[in-house]
Amino acid sequence: MKRLSIGLGLIAVMALPATAIGAPTKTDKREGKRECRQLLDAAVTRANFVQIVKLEARANRRNAFGRCVKVRTSEATSERRHAFKAAKAACESLRPGPDSTHGKPSTPGAYGRCVSEAARKNRAESDAEQRDASLNPARTCRKKQHDEAEAFTAEFPGKNGFGKCVSKEAKAQNDQE
Repeated sequence: MKRLSIGLGLIAVMALPATAIGAPTKTDKREGKRECRQLLDAAVTRANFVQIVKLEARANRRNAFGRCVKVRTSEATSERRHAFKAAKAACESLRPGPDSTHGKPSTPGAYGRCVSEAARKNRAESDAEQRDASLNPARTCRKKQHDEAEAFTAEFPGKNGFGKCVSKEAKAQNDQE
């Protein structure tokens, strides 16, 4: 019995780091929640928000916000991972190689600082692009609704005209990509 529990314990300890690598951090979750709150504010009503989220993930009116956060969190996690990999590649010249004959580098920690700064910059740029792209259909429709009210209601009649507009804009945006 002892051998079995030791073996299972070792397997569990070895499996933990493999699952922890791709796990979203608190920052990723916070970013996902922030983006979903911004999207909810832009959509104004809950029904419009549900329409927007249905395009991204399988969601209904009960779990729309949770699905939105889940999708945005996974996107933030992959962005963080890609930004870090790009930063490591960009700062590779600062890393001392195995064949270097000198002892300590003149600026210890230069590689780590470079990677941190580059990853932060890459992630900030991708976050700004993503925010603009994700909120664009709702903002476009809201602007149409305020600027050209009669034309908007003629093109998108009914109670859910805004949702229909967002759906049309999002599909057009996806077709362009």
